[in-house]
Amino acid sequence: MIEVINLKSIKKTYNGAPILEIGEMTLQAGQVLTISGPNGAGKSTLLRIIGLLEPPDHGSGKFLVLGEKPTWNNHTNLRRRMAVVFQTPYMFNRSVYENISMGLRWRKLRTSEVAERVHEVSKLLEIDFLEQSARQISRGQTQRTALARALVVRPEMLLLDEPLSALDAKLRAKLLTKLKPTITEAGRSAIYVTHDEAEVKLIADKKLTLVDGKIER
Repeated sequence: MIEVINLKSIKKTYNGAPILEIGEMTLQAGQVLTISGPNGAGKSTLLRIIGLLEPPDHGSGKFLVLGEKPTWNNHTNLRRRMAVVFQTPYMFNRSVYENISMGLRWRKLRTSEVAERVHEVSKLLEIDFLEQSARQISRGQTQRTALARALVVRPEMLLLDEPLSALDAKLRAKLLTKLKPTITEAGRSAIYVTHDEAEVKLIADKKLTLVDGKIER
């Protein structure tokens, strides 16, 4: 298997206070890794570092993402190969359809292919509100729209920070069961942050728990 994440001795501090200290963490292509732990454990910070949204401390150890060491020259390309979904995602002041299709239009795909991909992810996530304004839908609908926007571009890696937390447990379980094969098809990988052990059981190939910024063995 191809190794897509390899972290060793990665640290992050804020104002001199240690927030994260990862001894070792790996992920193979085609796997879903779940990260759980209490509030303030460093889960979102770790996801942001892997997603190249903020750097680890200078002098940290090994840091490979999608098989490459991030540099000034490859940073943009690596970011394009990933998609990040936050718990409270931003919606553009357009329809749900336009929000989902935005990444495809930036990539200049044909209109027919855009429509086909949007229909595919909308069916998967049970989105039947494509014509509504994305800023007037419920929180749960917003989360599904953001997840569809990430899935539709078919990234090599998905970074998901409690992406379905606003949904009731029954619908969340139903969508996760359908999502697992979609996420990992063609060797794609995902890191999924959650507080819910039921979600871990449904989607994880590997799992780790963070406590006080460190991996609990």
